[in-house]
Amino acid sequence: MIDRIKKLTEMTVKGEMFVPHTDTEYDREDLFLPPVMMSAKRSKEYILNQKPYVSEYTALTGYLRFCGDVMGDIFNRNGHENFNKIMSAFYNRPIEGLCTFEWQHSVADFEKVIRIGINGLKDEIDASRQKQTEEEKIEFLDALDVIADAVICWADKCSHAALEKSRETDVSEYRENLIKLSQALKNVPANPAKSFYEAILSVFVIYAFVPDSIGCIDRYLYPFYVKDIANGTLTKENAKAYLQELFLMLQSRISIESDRFYRGGESHFCIGGYLENGEDGFNELSRLILDSMLELPTWIPQISLRWTKKTPTEVLKYVMDCERKDPNKRIAFVNDEPRIKAFMEIAGFPFELACKYTMVGCNEPQLPGGIFMGGCKTNIVNL
Repeated sequence: MIDRIKKLTEMTVKGEMFVPHTDTEYDREDLFLPPVMMSAKRSKEYILNQKPYVSEYTALTGYLRFCGDVMGDIFNRNGHENFNKIMSAFYNRPIEGLCTFEWQHSVADFEKVIRIGINGLKDEIDASRQKQTEEEKIEFLDALDVIADAVICWADKCSHAALEKSRETDVSEYRENLIKLSQALKNVPANPAKSFYEAILSVFVIYAFVPDSIGCIDRYLYPFYVKDIANGTLTKENAKAYLQELFLMLQSRISIESDRFYRGGESHFCIGGYLENGEDGFNELSRLILDSMLELPTWIPQISLRWTKKTPTEVLKYVMDCERKDPNKRIAFVNDEPRIKAFMEIAGFPFELACKYTMVGCNEPQLPGGIFMGGCKTNIVNL
């Protein structure tokens, strides 16, 4: 573990990396706006009023924490009045022994953001808008556009913060990291990532808006890893450090005052599993991801190995041995065969989609861009 990651690790396990929020005042006349537009406007104002967290040890930044006064956090949902009401009335409070409301878990489509950028999503929003005639649908798309702009502006604010911090840093290595970070944030997540570093930085920034699973990172980051290792712009040591900084952010998202600080399922993702071509997907990046996480004395994130009939025996033995030695028990196993079969035969998904699932929360399956709703009958997204 390199020195700057050691410093960030020490700060994380002490709870010092928990990002504070900045209170935001809103115009009372917002109440005259359509509800979806008021939510978008206030979410953007909240986002751009936050202060980027940047230390001299930082090579990644962009995480922000929602405090509950806007509907920006789809995982916690604490900015939605109706959600707060139903949670206080039904969460972990069964009726006649039947579960009425459990938690939901989600995963953003990080691969898509990395591939087309937020500007690419804006193009899709605009294309959809051109096809709509219903005012309600157009308002919703306009609101999405506002949030997309907010993410781009937030990245720009983070870029300036990193540059400012670089001018205060005496250690040349750390100063170069901050300058590189500032420059990279001028491209991502607004535009497609050009490198492994930019790809993982995109994940870091976008995670704030769906702070749950990060999906199958060994497959959507792998092309960048292979390319950059081959062209000499990335070393294995640097890749490990970027992964570890990402994992430390996943841990530090939770306050040390919360019992959830010690729950790996607060961010649960997968490595391995079937690829679209039917081959087993465990690769050298999968192993580096696992090794990088296990070097950290943290509880979050949690990893599931998606094992298949084609998973090499030595891979199974290696991951089982890692689980046996991990004091914080952050490793789980999931059999791809029945999962994918269920997606295809019951849900009717094609193999090309079914094989992209990840595990979320307490070992529930989910697809990129979706929310697991199987824990109860309450559709909180529709509240």
